[in-house]
Order: sequence, then C-alpha cells, then structure tokens
Amino acid sequence: MGLSAALRIRGKAILLLLLGLLPLLLILSRALPIALAGREGASPRVPRSEGLSLTSRFEPHLSPPPPTQPSPFIAGRSMRLGLQIENLYELSLPNRNFKANGWFWLKWSEPINRLLMEHSLEVEDLIHFQNLVDDDSLTINTTGKPTIRSPGNDYYRRFRFSGSFYITQLEMTAFPVHRLELPIVFQLAPISLACHDPPSSECVALTLDSASKGSRLGDYADLNGYSLKGIRVEEVALRHSVNYGIDQSVISGAIVATVIYTTNFSDAFWQHVFPVLVLTVMAILSLSLPGSLGDIRIAIPSTLLLTLIFLQIGYMNELPPLAYTTYLDWLYIYAYSLSLLLFAVFCWGANYYTKSLLRSGEEKALRRINRLDFILQLAATSGLLAFLLYGLLLSLRI
Repeated sequence: MGLSAALRIRGKAILLLLLGLLPLLLILSRALPIALAGREGASPRVPRSEGLSLTSRFEPHLSPPPPTQPSPFIAGRSMRLGLQIENLYELSLPNRNFKANGWFWLKWSEPINRLLMEHSLEVEDLIHFQNLVDDDSLTINTTGKPTIRSPGNDYYRRFRFSGSFYITQLEMTAFPVHRLELPIVFQLAPISLACHDPPSSECVALTLDSASKGSRLGDYADLNGYSLKGIRVEEVALRHSVNYGIDQSVISGAIVATVIYTTNFSDAFWQHVFPVLVLTVMAILSLSLPGSLGDIRIAIPSTLLLTLIFLQIGYMNELPPLAYTTYLDWLYIYAYSLSLLLFAVFCWGANYYTKSLLRSGEEKALRRINRLDFILQLAATSGLLAFLLYGLLLSLRI
C-alpha cells in the first residue's frame, strides 16, 4: 500500500512537471524560429531606397556573397572609389548611431571628366553619405593637390572624411549576444549622373577601385566590448523612393562598407545573464526551506522581484526601444513569473500550515507543502535549463 501510494505521488509529480513545462515549450517553439529567421534575413539596407546588389567583396571571408542582379549601368562608365575606415567610436545603441573617420579616393577617366565639366560638377560634391545622421557632423578635407593624374592617366582625388552615421539594421533578438553591423553608404550624389527609365548614355556607376591595395580597415577600428570580425564592401544600385518629378525611376550607384562586430559570449554571460541566473537559482533554493517558516518564505519573492526590476532597468538603458522581445527579456519574464508563483505558493503554504495547527495536523500539512515544493523545484530547474539551452542555440547563430 505504501509503495502504490508512493508511485501515485511520483506519477502526479511527473504530470505536474510536464504541465509546468508546457507553456515554456510553447513560448520557445514560437520565439526560436522568429529569432533565427530575423537573423538570417538581416542584411545591410538603405532606408527609403531599394538596394540592388551588384557585387560584394569580403575582408576577411565572412560568408558567401548574395546572388547578384544585372547591372543597370553601362559597362565602362563608372567612378572608381577606394576607401579605408580608420576609426569607429562613440557607438550609441539607444540612438542607433556611431562616428567614423577615414579616407576615400576617386578615380575617373577622361570621358567622365568631360561629363563632369559639361554639368559643372565639382569633385567635392560627387559623394553623398546616404546614412549620415547630421550634415553638421560631416567634415570632408582634400589632401595633396586638388586633382592629379594617376599612373594610368586617370584623374585622381583623395579625401579625408569624418561624420556621424545611422545604423540602418539593428538585430538584437539574441541580446546580450548579438551581431553588430555598422554601415557607411557612399552614394554618387548628382542626379545628372544617375540612371533613368529609359537608361541614358550619361548614366555613371560607382565601383570599387581594383588598384587599391592593403586593408580597408585601419588600426583603430576596434570597439570596446566587441570583437572585430571584418568588413563587407558591396557595390549596389540604389533605386530612389521618389522620381523627383522627372522620370519613372532614378537609380544611383553606391558602395556600402559594413564593419561587422560580434559580442563575446563569456563577457555577455557574466555581465547580463549571470546576475539573473543567480537570482533565479536563489528563488528555486528557497523552496527547500521548511514549510513552517511561512513569514520568512513569503518575504523572499518580493525581495527577488525588486532586485530583478532594478537589474532590468539598468540593461534596458543600453538599448533603443525595440518592437520585439530579446532573449534577455524572456529570461527576465521567466524570473518574474517564478517569483510570482513562489509568492502564491508560499502564501498558500503559510495559510494551510496555520490552519493545520488548529487541527493538530501540522505533520501532514508539512508533508503536503514539502511535496509541492519539490515538484516546483523540478519544474523551475527544468525551465531554467531550457532557457539556458535556448540562449546557447541563439549564440551559435551569431
């Protein structure tokens, strides 16, 4: 009889454990495909414009380039641009911007030079930084002689730039572990050099200078708290979102230089996940306290709740407002839910034990309270392990 009763109790415990894990599994089954789809679909884009990728070059090799599309530009008619991003600094995730400085240079042929003269275009006005935050933050200085002839008899001009740029794509689903892509968009600005429908003979592309040697990243491209992975440089055709009242469409040549960083897994874990993990483990361990300590047990969840609120406010100040829930948000939601559940269980246990004292049934009440505590410990521990496994899977996708 005692054995069958023990088996029934264990069966009920397993059933309650599975029921407790069911909501968590439903949450993870919905959140994980969305997170992975958002990560795989992330790519550098330009706001309010449609970017048609023409060529893509990587330094170092990061991943296969995306499929290329036919170029709307006429072969051989292009301004060639070389670049080196020397320094990135003052990153602000809440404001979604960063500052950068470096060099870029232009090369163009004699036919292109005649075209510039016909339209009275100055070389200083050819390049527009499409994701520039503020015009006042931009400085462009010429170096050396205004315009010289290169060894290949092409025209050559070099500039030093500095400015504040907008982060066009910010994917934080797996925060605190995430991939950070900082783009700088060099766009050939004059509309007179753009492509129209139908294409004109004066359509000019912006291509990479194949004669440029060395790294496109300078010695000061590191950011505190991030690991520098490399730079992706793409030639794209930007289809403007407005025709400016003259054509069916306007397409300008552009080069998108995206510096790529990732967070360090161990640093992110110790700074953001570990404090929540400690509080959650403390909440689970509080279920080991005897059911007779009702007043002490009831005070624990409220203390944990206040601590979680202060911790979450601190890390949310590091992020911009997001339209989705990050991994760390889900972990806090789990910790909040566990604290609320413990408070309800402890209130019930204190009330049940107090009433049992009047009927001299405190031993039976303690056994029932301890049995429920043990079941909740199993469910909470399993849920926490599932969250940690989910976070590990997300970090592997970065």
